[in-house]
Amino acid sequence: MGEEVYLDLIKSILINGEDKESRNGKTLSCFGTTSKYNISNFTVPLLTTKKINFDVILKELLWFISGSTNSRDLKSKIWDKWSDNGELGPIYGFQWRHAGEEYKTCYDKYEGIDQLQNIIDTIKTDPGSRRLVIDSWDVSQINRMKLPPCHYSSIFSVTNNKISCHLIQRSGDIGIGVPFNIVTYSILTHIIAKMLDLESKELVHTISNAHIYYPHIEPLKEQLNRKPFMFPRIKIPKYNDINDYKLEDFELIGYESHPRIKMEVFE
Repeated sequence: MGEEVYLDLIKSILINGEDKESRNGKTLSCFGTTSKYNISNFTVPLLTTKKINFDVILKELLWFISGSTNSRDLKSKIWDKWSDNGELGPIYGFQWRHAGEEYKTCYDKYEGIDQLQNIIDTIKTDPGSRRLVIDSWDVSQINRMKLPPCHYSSIFSVTNNKISCHLIQRSGDIGIGVPFNIVTYSILTHIIAKMLDLESKELVHTISNAHIYYPHIEPLKEQLNRKPFMFPRIKIPKYNDINDYKLEDFELIGYESHPRIKMEVFE
């Protein structure tokens, strides 16, 4: 359940994927894939067969947690291509922290339903609940989002004091997006585990349209020829309020990787 899980997904799509034209390029695609990553002992599935910028992923997660939809708050360029002077519409952060509220601009203050806090509160009182869901796909607001959510649902489960997350994506770019997504939701699971004195167990990752862009095929084949290292772990403090977490609170331990592999970003 280490990096071989991700590498096997690449192999499966290269072998079984079907040619499919998309709005931004030709792909090899498989419909309906599920992968399972062992995230016990605060393991982070940060790829080692190519170097991944962990800080970029962590900054984005903390930005989601803050509820912001202003790309300028992120202080990273990864969302700039979709933003209009910082404005991204009611995307992930808004849905996580202010669901159901009427969206105006990224500069307004909101209330709404705090799905993330509800998860934490429910686990405290009813850890066996099957309703531990965060849903970012608000059909009434999709047209206002600069980019509809790819990783649109996360479902948590607590059994025997261990927490797992089931991440569901409608669309997954195997070369660039998915390596970020699996880290994002693993860290989110670790944060909740730390806050509630739980152990992290597993990240289950389901992708409806799992695809490889044609220009990524050769770089991914190069990646398959590299021997993976052990996944790193993360050390984080315990806070009672999820809003208290800051970038400097997270320490990545034991990350060893092969060099970066350049891949084109498809918008």
